[in-house]
Amino acid sequence: MVEEQKLKDPLVVVDELMGIVEEIERSIGEIASKADEGESVSRGQIYKLYTLMVRLRDKIRELRQIIYLACG
Repeated sequence: MVEEQKLKDPLVVVDELMGIVEEIERSIGEIASKADEGESVSRGQIYKLYTLMVRLRDKIRELRQIIYLACG
């Protein structure tokens, strides 16, 4: 079982989540802008967006664990 003292403050995790969401928004904006200009989107841009989504999922899991341990 994870010790409570090793867990991050939930508000810190929420701030990290919001940072990832902002990165996702920027990445989608870049992709949409290129699409509007008729440019092709690189695999790198798609991969970046994918890795951001994976990071977001992992942070949500971390927050869920913190909440579960605090409430359980």
